[in-house]
Amino acid sequence: MIDRSNDEPVTNIKTFLLADPSPQGRMETERWFVAFVNFLQDNGLTARKLLKKGQTPDESFEIWESDLTEEGVAVVDKAFDRWLGALDRGKAPDDVSILEKALAKIRKF
Repeated sequence: MIDRSNDEPVTNIKTFLLADPSPQGRMETERWFVAFVNFLQDNGLTARKLLKKGQTPDESFEIWESDLTEEGVAVVDKAFDRWLGALDRGKAPDDVSILEKALAKIRKF
């Protein structure tokens, strides 16, 4: 068991699945969650492998700060909520440009 006593949760899929439990809602949630995890992993922002390519997260899937690098935490802090808002307004889940821009700003310094 991982000691999470000094750790902070970043996000979990269950919260979003409960918000829209319909089959389409589940499919959309899984799609953007996978896109988010792939962005993090593809850009070296995770401290460990969160999902294998092609794997879908189950309902217990969570991301904690300890799962991310320092840059990963910074990207989440700066852009995750904005990206989710853009998804709510119709942006495609695979469009991670908001996350990419935040990462580019972080890596400039």
